[in-house]
Amino acid sequence: MKRLISKLTSADGKTNFILLLTLFFSLLLTSPKWNVAFISFCAVFVNLRYFRNVSFWKAALFTFFVFFSASFIANQGVLPFPTTIMISILFFLSIVHLIPFILDKWLYKRLPGLLAIWVFPTASLIVGSFIANSPNGTFGHISYNLVDSQSLMQLTSVTGIWGIALLIYLFASVANHIMENAENLSIVRSFSIGYGTLFLVVLIFGFTRVQRGSKAIKNAETIRLGSVTSHDMDWSKAIHKIVTGETIHFPKKIDQTSPELQEFQGSLKVFIEDHDNPKFDSVYSALENYYDEIFASSQKAVDAGAKAILLSEGEIVTVEDREDGIIERAQNFARENNIYFFFAMGTIYPERMKENQPFIGNKVLSIDTNGDIRDIYYKNVPVAEIDPSIPGDGIIDVIETPIANFSPIICYDADFPPMMRQTGNSNSDLILVATGDWYSISPYHSKIGAVRSIENGIPMLKTVSNGLSISVDPYGNVLSEDDFFADDDHVMITDIPLHRTKTMYASVGDVLIYLSYIYLGVVVLYLLVLSIIKRIGSSPAKSDANKILPT
Repeated sequence: MKRLISKLTSADGKTNFILLLTLFFSLLLTSPKWNVAFISFCAVFVNLRYFRNVSFWKAALFTFFVFFSASFIANQGVLPFPTTIMISILFFLSIVHLIPFILDKWLYKRLPGLLAIWVFPTASLIVGSFIANSPNGTFGHISYNLVDSQSLMQLTSVTGIWGIALLIYLFASVANHIMENAENLSIVRSFSIGYGTLFLVVLIFGFTRVQRGSKAIKNAETIRLGSVTSHDMDWSKAIHKIVTGETIHFPKKIDQTSPELQEFQGSLKVFIEDHDNPKFDSVYSALENYYDEIFASSQKAVDAGAKAILLSEGEIVTVEDREDGIIERAQNFARENNIYFFFAMGTIYPERMKENQPFIGNKVLSIDTNGDIRDIYYKNVPVAEIDPSIPGDGIIDVIETPIANFSPIICYDADFPPMMRQTGNSNSDLILVATGDWYSISPYHSKIGAVRSIENGIPMLKTVSNGLSISVDPYGNVLSEDDFFADDDHVMITDIPLHRTKTMYASVGDVLIYLSYIYLGVVVLYLLVLSIIKRIGSSPAKSDANKILPT
């Protein structure tokens, strides 16, 4: 063991190559496509070990190369961007990724052990917060590597995802500190017990919270909801056939970067520009058939006892001058069936496209049992560079009804915890997420969205086209799910308990990030004071006095 530790903490070229290789494969396995649980602990540990073992420039250069190359491979089909944009994004993230390691290399030997181990975790939290508050959101955040560990994820009700991230980063820092002081049994014992105790406390807290929550939910009133989506692409095929004269086939397991979808984008643009041309009549006929399918599926949900129905993101596609008709049909459906209809649709505004403005009204209409539109929610955070949705106002409304208070949102909005805290601080009973995913991010994206339920103490229904539709209680317990790729019947009926619980995270937010800033600020101040004291101790006056003393 001593020999192994000695090798791992040395500048031995072979050992450090193995560390880089381990880092590379660990990063691959944290991809949303695979997301192997707990592999993030390994990735961060070996990365920090390598960075401490070798010279600064060598560490920075090779870490950058490994992180960029592994991320590029891992995100094929995951990130919905053209290759050039994806390379730019990953290049930037690979540079930002280095910051905590650089700060650790600069500071950890200048500080006492207990202070030193917190440099890397706090710097990592700050960098993670910077990325999470960018257009990237929290998608791909390291904490989601543990999303399947329900007991650990309960910590998000207190700290948000930052507490989970802290456990991962702190492990790397503590484990490396123990290895570097392996001869000192006192350090090994105290730091091992300290981290082990912290981890155990988090597990016990999470387990207890889930068990107590399960008992509370048993006595809660439930509401039956319907989740409806579809795989009908006939209208898209009709557009492409008219524009190009060629037949296009869309595989069911499709990604945003799939060549078929990229090919179709050109045809769609032609259709939008000339949408009122009679040659596209067959497209509108195909759309009408598609609408019939959605309403038939919605009727199935009603017949199964659903009191409210949620469609997936942009499920109903229409053009500006035709939307009144389909909205009226939805209103009549809600009135006739005495249900609440959360009607997710994408309305195309051709003139806005011609002016190079966002041109899709990506929205959820909240229609009550009287057929009245109570609210129109626009997607607040369109995906940068590829989503032409008209952004909303950043507000998550609460639709108060006799059966429950609903908060509908759309897809990517759920990847922004600060915005989602509005639900935890309102009187909402249910979060409704209309979502459109793709094969390479399913079921990952559905699972990470459900973390918002734990953070805010509110159950959630997430209706997903091209992904996993899911309902969860306030503790993240999965109540129902429907895999879009498993069959062609995409009507999910779920009974959700109307039980919510107050959480610390909803009240205080990202307090761990603020504490991280304070900690690093204190450390820098501490080192500055030490530097000043040392300079005073070796001041010119003292040197001059020494010169006039007799020899």
